[in-house]
Amino acid sequence: MRVTLVHNPEAGSGDHLGSELLARLRDEGHEPVYTTTEAASLSRALDDAPDVVLAAGGDGTVGAVARLMAARTPSPLLAILPVGTANNLARSRGVHGTVDDVVRGLDSNMRRRLDVATVRAPWGTVRFVESAGVGLFGAMLRDAERDSNTDGSGAGPPPPFGRGARLLRILDRSRARHWRIEADGEDVSGTYLLAAAMNTRFVGPTLDLAPDADAGDGRLELLLVREEDREALRDYLVNIEGENEPRVGLPTRRVNRARLEWTATSGHVDDHLWPERSPQSQPIDVGSLAEVDALGSHLEILVPSA
Repeated sequence: MRVTLVHNPEAGSGDHLGSELLARLRDEGHEPVYTTTEAASLSRALDDAPDVVLAAGGDGTVGAVARLMAARTPSPLLAILPVGTANNLARSRGVHGTVDDVVRGLDSNMRRRLDVATVRAPWGTVRFVESAGVGLFGAMLRDAERDSNTDGSGAGPPPPFGRGARLLRILDRSRARHWRIEADGEDVSGTYLLAAAMNTRFVGPTLDLAPDADAGDGRLELLLVREEDREALRDYLVNIEGENEPRVGLPTRRVNRARLEWTATSGHVDDHLWPERSPQSQPIDVGSLAEVDALGSHLEILVPSA
């Protein structure tokens, strides 16, 4: 099998060497080719029509590969080697196991669909695989970015302790605000702490905020967190480090399309703040509407046999 290995050596513990992964693939009789996550390099590798693209890394790596592959027709199979910290995308598609488990299982016949949704706004169009929205998530990303640049070296202070600690910190200092929102044409505008279209049930540090989301059903879970939901979200974030993780009780609705009032200061797409700048650095209109569409495209995920 011709395998393109897309490898992020800094994912997770950072102890998986590309040379070792290539050797392990050869040991199983595959013909591997190594490439980085840089878009031009990966595009050239895809031009060679591999049988499988194996993304070895965390959600950032897998998401970047999936978004680029979704722009090509036809796309090869995507396999995931989950060596990141959260591995939300791998979890959402039932992919798990060690390096040996995944490499040995590349001959599996099991496939699962991964939807790649889109956001269209006056300043651009982007794809996403986890979530897109406004409110707390964007503030959390901006907070993490601020921490990483505090001392000017990029290292910054250590992150808050615990999976839910950063979002909890943001929640405790955030106020709900009014957002214009449509869900499949229905006006659901209101005052929210968070409005996000969820493709996967997990976001960020494995926060299970949309348990009913299915990343392969061609639809999205629209998560709308109201002021009256603040305590439910807070209780979840406080208690997720316990022995039995609680189920969060936040309202969602399954949608094909949504329109969200968007601001550059609070909008996020996957793990990126968006937009960072408008085309030609033109001012972005406050309150512009972004169109979120579940039916962008999809990939076939190879699920290695156990």
